[in-house]
Amino acid sequence: CQQCRSRLSSSFVPVGLASVSPASRDPISTTPIAQVVWRYAKIGSMTSSLMGKRVRMTSAGALVGAVFLLLAAISSLAAVGQAPQEDPRSKFLTGKLLIAAPGMSDPRFKKSVVYMVAHDEQGAFGLIINKLLGEEPVEKLMSKDAPPIDTDGRTIRIHFGGPVEFGQGFVLHTPDYVSVHTIVVNDIFAMTPGEDSALLLALAKGKGPRKSILALGYAGWSPGQLESEMEQDAWVTATTDGTFVFDDELAGKWQRAYDRREFTL
Repeated sequence: CQQCRSRLSSSFVPVGLASVSPASRDPISTTPIAQVVWRYAKIGSMTSSLMGKRVRMTSAGALVGAVFLLLAAISSLAAVGQAPQEDPRSKFLTGKLLIAAPGMSDPRFKKSVVYMVAHDEQGAFGLIINKLLGEEPVEKLMSKDAPPIDTDGRTIRIHFGGPVEFGQGFVLHTPDYVSVHTIVVNDIFAMTPGEDSALLLALAKGKGPRKSILALGYAGWSPGQLESEMEQDAWVTATTDGTFVFDDELAGKWQRAYDRREFTL
């Protein structure tokens, strides 16, 4: 959706394992990624009602009826043997966890758990949710020219969201807060860039969304790059919920995510 894509900076750059040399993987890379954030969206089936009908026929009519019944039977058998249509969204990971495999070679992603904000044929965008940078007074969230506010000594945890655009803040949160900058992923998660001063002010006052994670930087992949890394068994995936993602207990979070991984045949 063009409106959603325009909410993210055009300076987003991919970072990952495939086709990127270690020397080039750095937060100040300027290779653009097609502006992220993509959406959702049907299958049907056919049945035949010709079988099982009792019809009085002449001998000629009976022959014609038998031909129709035979064709209907063949059609029904073909439908049974036909593989169901694949939902085009099923191969993408929006709303899922991307979990570094035990053999992950890139130290920046080792034992990382990434919440996938967006993923489609144009690339992928996610935030690492299990690596804490530290805890700072909320005053540090505010710009120097912001009016003074009473923060009552509150502090906020700051996470390492990924190695791209490390100076940029992103807030993964529950969708009870929405602004013009917000990307609503589903009915559990939303993401708002740190340029939203109203959200930062709300966080500083102890208000804002019910649950949130403030992260610096993000993890991004160019078209086909993440798929290539998946084929190299660098990552596994898992479904998730708000309880797991917003759990403050980061020790062992990678193992807990890895234990709930999806298995593919």
